[in-house]
Amino acid sequence: DDLYSFKGIPIGCGPYRVKSFDMDKSSVILERTKDGSGPKKVEIYSAGKAWENQVDIAMGSGISGMKDHAGTEYTRVQGKLPYATEIIDFNYSTPEGQSADFRRAIAFAINKENQVKGYAGEIPTDQIITALSYGHQKPKSIYNLLEARKIVSSLPSSLKKLTINIMYHGVSTEPHPPYIIEILKDLEAIGFKANAIASTKMKLDENDKNVSMIIHGRVIDSDPLMAFAYYLPEGGFPFQNPKNDVKFRSLFNSASTAESIESKARIIKEISGYFQINNIQVPISERYPTYYIKNTIMDIGLDKNAFDINIENISISQDSSKK
Repeated sequence: DDLYSFKGIPIGCGPYRVKSFDMDKSSVILERTKDGSGPKKVEIYSAGKAWENQVDIAMGSGISGMKDHAGTEYTRVQGKLPYATEIIDFNYSTPEGQSADFRRAIAFAINKENQVKGYAGEIPTDQIITALSYGHQKPKSIYNLLEARKIVSSLPSSLKKLTINIMYHGVSTEPHPPYIIEILKDLEAIGFKANAIASTKMKLDENDKNVSMIIHGRVIDSDPLMAFAYYLPEGGFPFQNPKNDVKFRSLFNSASTAESIESKARIIKEISGYFQINNIQVPISERYPTYYIKNTIMDIGLDKNAFDINIENISISQDSSKK
């Protein structure tokens, strides 16, 4: 059940080979082959163990807690392009998910600027395609607490009395993360009772009929149209897509058969606008890769790869005794 521990025997690739690994410590030691470039020896630790092991480079979920050490022992470096989006998806099998007014109220109520405070590499957005993709437009904030309250006041009494259960990817024995607490506050501010449920699940299923929404991250595909494919009936998320949406299907088909990138980008903009107007879901933020590096590291090669780092591109200070 521990997603951050190795399930099998790791192997090397490229110029690096596995010298040893420790299942208990979730660590791997790599050694460079003779004809390779980059550091001669690399120790890799699982997420959450960066500070504990005094790593030279922290990345991914390993950056948790590292900001306290920035400016003293570590320098924060951010990638140039987003790699994922954080999204609120509605449960369309529920009355609230099927209510356009309910979804609209939620879209107005979420203060995205508050959600991303304290999260390195998170930038508020209003669309599921990012600055990396063609068809993307400059994000706008629609946060409007008064409008959200007005909409809620006109909802049927059955929805007004609803306790909104929100599922997110997390550990049930740990406190809710700050961004979840902020979302609960936003919902309570417009008159709803709200409850957060930590789960290892990444999507809703038939056992989640009491869940109104799910918050999750989605990695960007090279084709921006794929961001919308998840919301088709055959997209693999049957409880998180609108049912029988003829307009969306027509737009998607037109984009997928467009004869030029220009035509496809124009239609993708139209799809994105359609999602925004109808609040098919509520995008929260674009996620940019963030790293914390020690002074012994001269360069991690982000000019060669904006999304991730390649071990071969890491440069170490010549007078460093570090590996």
